[in-house]
Amino acid sequence: MTLQEAMDLLQISRSTINRWRKDKGLPVIKVGKDVFVDKNELQKWVRSHAYIENQPVKPVIETITIGYQSMNAHLWSSLIIKELHLFEEELQKIHPNHPIKIQWADLNGPQQIEGMLTGRIQIASLGDFPLVSLYQLSSLLPSFQPRLLAFDGKNTHNEGFSLVIPKKSNLRMDQISNHTIATLSHSSSWHRLYKAFQSERINPTIISQDSLENMNNILSNQVDATTMIEPFLSMITHLELGKKIQLEGCEDDYLTGIVAEGQWASQHADIVIAYLKAHLRAHHLIRNNPFKISKVISQHIDFPIQVVSIILSKIRWDAAIYDRDVLTLSNIGQTHHPVTTKWMDNLFDTNKLRNCFVNDSYLQEAAIQLKLPMMNSSILSDDWIANQIF
Repeated sequence: MTLQEAMDLLQISRSTINRWRKDKGLPVIKVGKDVFVDKNELQKWVRSHAYIENQPVKPVIETITIGYQSMNAHLWSSLIIKELHLFEEELQKIHPNHPIKIQWADLNGPQQIEGMLTGRIQIASLGDFPLVSLYQLSSLLPSFQPRLLAFDGKNTHNEGFSLVIPKKSNLRMDQISNHTIATLSHSSSWHRLYKAFQSERINPTIISQDSLENMNNILSNQVDATTMIEPFLSMITHLELGKKIQLEGCEDDYLTGIVAEGQWASQHADIVIAYLKAHLRAHHLIRNNPFKISKVISQHIDFPIQVVSIILSKIRWDAAIYDRDVLTLSNIGQTHHPVTTKWMDNLFDTNKLRNCFVNDSYLQEAAIQLKLPMMNSSILSDDWIANQIF
């Protein structure tokens, strides 16, 4: 539009628009002596400078970074959201004239925690031990207040975890003290490994590696044993490339969840709800169109579709937060590890975990907007219900 059309639209004088150009960076385009204004850029500029008197300014969001883990089967919902553009669809409904760029960061749990602490990641997808680590960090850093928004894939007890040894190895659990085991430090599998060792009173050498490195090294006999989660566990079994040793002494359910920093979430509730609507839609697709979803995941991670399909069927896809889940996180948080100092343990507070860290109000609103059945309470009581609705 011309400069005059912009002045008419904003109902301001030429002196005002010239002052805004000079002092406030109002975007213009010069073609020779003529000056024009791009309407979309003008709208963005107005939003970034607008405020309601006596109320805090809500920052304009241009880019959102979502952390996900493509090689953790229990967190495949975020991969589905990414590949099927479900989040973009929901954002388009609430911001049709202000497109928001979505960046996807495929990172392990500790890397996503670092991204949240530095503000580079707004929404993260984490396993249960990293979730508890986030809660503990919030006790140390009062300005950092992460919130658990919803759960993702769940499994009872240790299902989906195992210790794996090379195919030709005859190593037993009672022999493992003098051997080397690979696992990703400060991950959910790391937590279960140490808990199993505490019950067996054994102390092997631990090296930190991610899941893909673990699988490659077990195939090439570079380590004596490694922890494996899905989908690698099923892939090793499918190809008969290794042998499982079941971890004992850890009966906690395996939980994965979606988190965001609390202040950011409250300032951008509509965006958080849009993501959780996409999250619930992904769960619905897994339960009701498993072949399509298996195909999408198989193409992305290059695993056989039949292996992916079996894994999806073994996981409980339930975003709802139950009292059982809160107690599981509490139990994980009270477990002692060799690298966990006493002062950190003293900071753990189960009631604060329940009342401050857990916040499923956004999930409830997302469910309402999708016309799903109402949740009876903020945290569902007792055990998991048979029907996976959310």
